[in-house]
Amino acid sequence: MNNIQSRTITGDSIFENAQKNNTVADTVQEHIKTQIEVNNMEYADLRGANTDKRYISILCVGSRKGMTTYCFDTDTIWCGCFNGTLEEFKESVQCTHSNNPKYLKEYLGFISYIESLK
Repeated sequence: MNNIQSRTITGDSIFENAQKNNTVADTVQEHIKTQIEVNNMEYADLRGANTDKRYISILCVGSRKGMTTYCFDTDTIWCGCFNGTLEEFKESVQCTHSNNPKYLKEYLGFISYIESLK
């Protein structure tokens, strides 16, 4: 069992992943999947981390003002309790925020930006 921790720049542990043949990439991916709130990742030092997938995250948009993360390689987006494809997220946003043009514009802007990078 290989145990790897994510730590802040001051050395405080913010996430721990233990599994057979564990890598830094596995730990970062598991950390993202658990949807740790932004303030817990704020000081994470991931310089030099080499993941095998391409991610993009955005902070402080939409109704949650939290972190939304998208993985290009698996077409998966995490936003609060939502976890699904980019198309499913777009449909959810359009349904949930149809009466709130501010949040709708913020989320759809991020979705559009992601689509432009594919």
